[in-house]
Parts: sequence; structure tokens; C-alpha cells
Amino acid sequence: PPVPSGATAAVAGNWAVTIQYTCGTGEQHFVLTQNGNAVTGNHKGEIFNATLQGSVHGDQIKLQSHMPVPGNTIHWSFEGSVRGNNASGNVHMGEFGPATWTAIKA
Repeated sequence: PPVPSGATAAVAGNWAVTIQYTCGTGEQHFVLTQNGNAVTGNHKGEIFNATLQGSVHGDQIKLQSHMPVPGNTIHWSFEGSVRGNNASGNVHMGEFGPATWTAIKA
């Protein structure tokens, strides 16, 4: 697929993330570091933590993490767009299915 053009969104910093599951919501937290288009950081869930890695091209962001949970690992795949201090999109959690996410940069 074509890479989005335009100025690369600035995503480094702390983000308060809300996940909208099929049956309810959850609060999470991203701490992101950015080096050009490359993004790394920490993904803090309600109980467990993981490392994030991904990229941002123009206003499009993609992040992945693998959160170890007893009995299984949740493979998170976030895709979305960034608009200033707000971001939103879709997240896929492997066998746990899809959800949506919104985030606000603190």
C-alpha cells in the first residue's frame, strides 16, 4: 500500500488510551518515543505491561505490542490517525477480536 505523505505527526510523549471493546471499555497508557518515522515505547494495561514498536507516516500510526497474560499472550495491533494531541483507530487483539481506541496526549 502507498505510504501516507505529509508532515510526520509528533507522537512522542504520554498518551491516555481508551479501548472500546464489544462489551465495555478499558483504560490503558502509552509512553512513546519517536525517531523520525520509528516509534517505540511502553504499553501499560490495567494489570499487565508490554513494549510497543511501530511507525508513523504522515498522520497514520501503526503500533504493535505483545502483552504477556497468564495462559496466553495478547497480540495488540493498533492502527489509526493522529490529529494534534488526539489519536484514534482500530485495534486487533488476535483471538480476542477487534475493538476501537481513542487517545489523548497528556
